[in-house]
Amino acid sequence: YVNSSGKVYHKKCFENHVALKCSHCGKTISGKFYQDFWGNKYHWEHLDKEKQCDYCQRLISYKVSGGGKELSDGRTICNLCNKSAVNNIRKARQFLDEVKFKLKIQGIRIENVEIELHLVDLDELKKIVKDGHSKNNVRGYSTYNYEKLNGEIIKKEFNIYILNNMHESFFISVAAHELMHIWQFVNSPEDNEKIFSEGSCEYASYIVVKSSYDKYYKYVKKNLEENNDPIYGAGFKRVKKMVDDKGKNYWLNILKTSKDFPRGY
Repeated sequence: YVNSSGKVYHKKCFENHVALKCSHCGKTISGKFYQDFWGNKYHWEHLDKEKQCDYCQRLISYKVSGGGKELSDGRTICNLCNKSAVNNIRKARQFLDEVKFKLKIQGIRIENVEIELHLVDLDELKKIVKDGHSKNNVRGYSTYNYEKLNGEIIKKEFNIYILNNMHESFFISVAAHELMHIWQFVNSPEDNEKIFSEGSCEYASYIVVKSSYDKYYKYVKKNLEENNDPIYGAGFKRVKKMVDDKGKNYWLNILKTSKDFPRGY
């Protein structure tokens, strides 16, 4: 017999009805195992052999995610994420407008600025990203070009490029990040420190997604909070500490007047 949690079972009864089962292969798990954010439990060896969704990190399998697909640019997306993937430019612009409104409520106004939005695949996006920016795991990018006449700017051009085929929660997070870059193009000193700039953009994503009860948005929020990247993750944590201590207006005023974090942050 098997004694588990103070209860006694026939061995076969325990294996069929009580024992922990792998979400991928369905076999009993004994010893250490991996559990993803969504509650799926796996034998460790599956992580080395099976593909994971590039966004939710579920294993691509019929039992776990209903299957999935590999895109022409090499990305892999599960069928659960694919159900709400953003591929339509009209829908993408609608989401972008929603994010602009949410940022406006937080005091981040991006007004009287025309922004051209582009949905692109990973190969296209990597060609657009300039040297000096990481092309690993890139999901969005923004550009600002202008023309001058007699020392005055006579024309401004803003573009946001975001990966297609992302679940809407990831699209919205990236849109908030890139819109914060546009805000900085308009309001901040040129060439501000990357950790300050990117950390601020990550914080903009955070304040847009943090109030949602949807589990996908909670997953995006968790990734922002636990990111250990020395630029994006560290920058986000420093901005969050500053806002927690001093408030959003203090942070935005520093962004308008300084290229780097104030002393103490």
